Amino acid sequence: MKTRRLGIIGGLVLAVVSAGAQAQDYPSRPITIIVPFPGGGTADLMPRVIQDSLATTLRTSIIIENRSGASGTTGATAVARAAPDGYTLLASVNPPISQNIFLQKNLPYDPQKSFAPISIIATTPLFMVVHPSLPVNTVAELVAYAKSNPGKLVFGSAGIGTGQHIVGELINKRAGVEMVHLPYRGTGPMMADLLSGQFQLGFSTPTGVLPLAEAGKVKIIGVAEKKRYHAMPNLPTIAEAIPGIDFESWYALFAPAGTPKAIIDKLHAASVIATKDPKVIAKFRETAVDVVGSTPQELADLITSDLAKYKVDLPLIGLEPQ
Repeated sequence: MKTRRLGIIGGLVLAVVSAGAQAQDYPSRPITIIVPFPGGGTADLMPRVIQDSLATTLRTSIIIENRSGASGTTGATAVARAAPDGYTLLASVNPPISQNIFLQKNLPYDPQKSFAPISIIATTPLFMVVHPSLPVNTVAELVAYAKSNPGKLVFGSAGIGTGQHIVGELINKRAGVEMVHLPYRGTGPMMADLLSGQFQLGFSTPTGVLPLAEAGKVKIIGVAEKKRYHAMPNLPTIAEAIPGIDFESWYALFAPAGTPKAIIDKLHAASVIATKDPKVIAKFRETAVDVVGSTPQELADLITSDLAKYKVDLPLIGLEPQ
């Protein structure tokens, strides 16, 4: 029994020493960052903006791989099942981590147990926008118009289960209105039809809507955040007129669960350096994205908060696992 116990202890010591040596040598080869959505979209933006900075700090090549499918689940699953050695990372936005568990049956991973948080890299607000022909200039006026015209006001989204869809349906529930949802395959085609006047209301991040608002092609009437957007302090939040509306898109880095803490620490330090890089900050500002650079614990806390919120909000609007 004593010999067996010593063998177990010896094995544990060797494992700790091996992990320590692995972390000390890390990285010794290229790192792959998987984006669980197609290239060219907002989810693809974050890792490509910080790619060069990470490569310089970590002294290795950073490879960006787009592995889309199932609203981000395909790429996230690949990372969850990857070796926990720091060479395969996940660059994700909200849905694969904090929403899909409530929208997809038999999700192949646990959003809190399958990943090791590294950092919230950036966040971006979601604006409520209307076609100029709609006779409203505030969220309160929109609610009044919708109540006077039940079932006639249409809101577009980038697809079922997206933040745009969730916010629109929450407005229906919390304001007691009957807007009709019109889902698209992406924000681009949705905004194109909004601009042409085929429907009257939509939601978009700053990148896709600020130039249009400046040109008078749409009106921005609210933002779906807890607090007013710092860059537009005169723009009210939707929640000021309809309590309980809160949505913010985030961009974050994760590693597979079980990745040694020393490696997570290196990746976190490199991420923070990237978020302080003037070139990175300038690039994000071009697209009205706010740089964050959080701790791993802050990212973990955000996921916990998001899961608690969507556990209530998604059933409320009738979204069930499919």
